[in-house]
Amino acid sequence: MIAERQYTPNTTSEECLKIVREEGAILLRDFVNNEEQGEITHEVLSHELTPVDRSNHTIPEQFEDIGWQFRQSPPHVFALGRRVCSLVRPELSSWFVNHVRAQLYQPGEVGIEWHRDYKRDLRMVAVASFMGSAPFDIQLDSGEVSWELLPGDLVLMRGALLNGRQDDRPKHRVSAPDTGKRLSIAYRQVASEVPELED
Repeated sequence: MIAERQYTPNTTSEECLKIVREEGAILLRDFVNNEEQGEITHEVLSHELTPVDRSNHTIPEQFEDIGWQFRQSPPHVFALGRRVCSLVRPELSSWFVNHVRAQLYQPGEVGIEWHRDYKRDLRMVAVASFMGSAPFDIQLDSGEVSWELLPGDLVLMRGALLNGRQDDRPKHRVSAPDTGKRLSIAYRQVASEVPELED
């Protein structure tokens, strides 16, 4: 099953969810158009981002970030989240977004080494890319792949409870760009309590 697709207006919720359930993730090229990219980049970078440097931790990570409750997020960030929901929810009505996090990566930084997203991130994690490109490695069910994420791309990843209690959140690694900067925006359904999962 090919987990990388060119996004078109005919891309369906059914085909996306099938791949995410069976493989762990799907990459949709060009989900965010150029106008949206410019508006969202300007909107996010008009805020003060907080440096995060945990490069000496067990799972090294290094970037700048800012987060919002979804309904308090900036207008264009919110509008993109609504569009992501309109793609996902026809086949996954139990998923809704309540948290948004923007992260800015720069050359020479660690990025985020191999990890799984939090158990509190339920059903689906959607990550859109802006500004620059960078490698993104992920362990799909069919094997490890490396995607070069480009501005406008959207990655949908399997979250906790998507396939029941099985803990099948995919491991992945986010690299910093070689040149320029890369901005990502992640849309999540964050639970108030950690669900019990089975290995």
